[in-house]
Amino acid sequence: MNRAAAGTGPGGTGPGGTGPGGTGPGGKGPGGKGPGGKGPGGKGPGGKGIDKGGGRCDLDAAERMGIAALGFLAEDASRLGHFLALTGLGPAELMAEAGSPRMLAAVLEHMLGDEALLLAFAANHGIAPDSVVPAWDALVYEAASASRS
Repeated sequence: MNRAAAGTGPGGTGPGGTGPGGTGPGGKGPGGKGPGGKGPGGKGPGGKGIDKGGGRCDLDAAERMGIAALGFLAEDASRLGHFLALTGLGPAELMAEAGSPRMLAAVLEHMLGDEALLLAFAANHGIAPDSVVPAWDALVYEAASASRS
């Protein structure tokens, strides 16, 4: 299994201070513009949306963002096919693990490794592109903690 599926490393973009996909922190790119709350995952359980800022991210918000990102990939067969091809996952494995922190981290990592995809996702969901890094980080931490248990 490649590292994107394993949820390790941010696809070469580096989460530490440089921002996702080279966009940098501070909301360059669509940063908060767009139809906030549109699409799957735009509103999560209890009416909470996905985190629109670029700060820390709790696990619930990270999971909502990962689910929204997975929904965004699934809306377009070529986007989903590209993700499956790069990760080596099959549709059955994706469906079986879709809600796991490990899989959601892999989805966000895939977004972070493709700036155009990241910017499209961020614009579609009305979030700052740099808000994906803290969500990815929270999911990777949770997946690592779960694997040690």
